Amino acid sequence: MSLDYQAYLASREWAVRKRAVRERADGQCERCRFLQPETGTVYFKPMYAVHHLTYAHIGNEPLEDLQAVCRECHDFLSAVADQDPIQDARDAQIAGAILAFVGEKKGVDAEQIIAALQVALAAFRSEGQEPSNYALAGRAGVALGLWETY
Repeated sequence: MSLDYQAYLASREWAVRKRAVRERADGQCERCRFLQPETGTVYFKPMYAVHHLTYAHIGNEPLEDLQAVCRECHDFLSAVADQDPIQDARDAQIAGAILAFVGEKKGVDAEQIIAALQVALAAFRSEGQEPSNYALAGRAGVALGLWETY
């Protein structure tokens, strides 16, 4: 990045644009959603930064060129991390949908599924692991008797 770009990022103009993006996004990531295993709900993660979707209008960006992003999305978009949080969110939605579909067929309600997810997450963490959403759903499904192994 050039010195001019760094000076722009420290400018009042950039601060005004960042504030407008934060207000538009209600302080939440506009790029991804995240499954909270403890509650079974999907929520937006807090905004960490404003990301340029294009650098074509630097210094005069329309708000449509800017996106509020969480730390994980920012790290992925900046090539600091390889894991895309959007893929994590899709995995969570798919795993949750599988649990809900099979659970409904076998008479397991949402509260039982959430409780099983909480237990499975605690078990993984006690083993020093942060599981993928598929592994979490797999272990919860076994505990619920929805399938024999994952």
